[in-house]
Amino acid sequence: MKKWWIVLVSVFVVSGIGSIVSLFVIDAEEVQATEKYDISELKNLKMDVTSMDVHLVPAEGEELTLVYKGPANKRNKEMYAVKEGKRTWTLQQLDSGPSVNLSFGLQSKGPEVEIAIPEELFASVTIKSESGDIRIESLKGKEADVDTASGDFQMVDSEFSTLHWKTESGDVSLEQNEVGSGDWKSQSGSFRFEELSGKELGLSTHSGDVIVKKPSIHGTADIKTHSGDVAWDYQGKEPKNLEVQFASHSGDGTVRLDDLVYEEKEEHRLKGMRGSGKAPALTVDTKSGDFIIR
Repeated sequence: MKKWWIVLVSVFVVSGIGSIVSLFVIDAEEVQATEKYDISELKNLKMDVTSMDVHLVPAEGEELTLVYKGPANKRNKEMYAVKEGKRTWTLQQLDSGPSVNLSFGLQSKGPEVEIAIPEELFASVTIKSESGDIRIESLKGKEADVDTASGDFQMVDSEFSTLHWKTESGDVSLEQNEVGSGDWKSQSGSFRFEELSGKELGLSTHSGDVIVKKPSIHGTADIKTHSGDVAWDYQGKEPKNLEVQFASHSGDGTVRLDDLVYEEKEEHRLKGMRGSGKAPALTVDTKSGDFIIR
């Protein structure tokens, strides 16, 4: 059962400063809608969107709140559809929005939705997006699966047992997160991680750079790139025990850590260990990308 409020606001004004600025709006009006869903047994969320930005945040209690903002099509006001199952809640974008052309080349802001999720009931989320940006903030769950084409993905202050994502060209940013195991793939998008804690992490990208700051890896981290560079920066918080391995066809490896004992050290290859006993292992393979650890 849902309770909802909808506010329609016209948004475009034709004006000019010094010269005439022309706006051509086709079947457009601004919509803001808030809906609440009583989902006491929710475990799974599924979202299938095209251009819609999605922002997931925690909510108190057992009520899910959805806030939609963006343009609507006058011929079909339904921009999205929600399907309520006993344990699964599904959001689907129905229309990518009206066509809006600005004579000076700017584009209008696309639709966006913020979903506040009852955290104590939340287990997994699956998101499929074409060009929409995805942001997950302050959530804890068992599994997250994100698949985007060109949209960016951002996750902040969250914890998941398993995190999978695949993107074609979207950038990925993770800050202050804990991930049990992760499998991440990209073609050209860049990766930026800060204060990432994890156990089994795997990442592969073709041309995107990978920047990791203040990591805390308890198991293994396996990074593969074609031409993307990899920077692994402990920023003064190096682990006592660590195993590092780097291999490249033409990329250079640079190590700025003390007390690393090398088993192998060449121009495009290196293998070393710091400390004793079972150590977290970092493996980096590139075609032409450089690698630095410090």
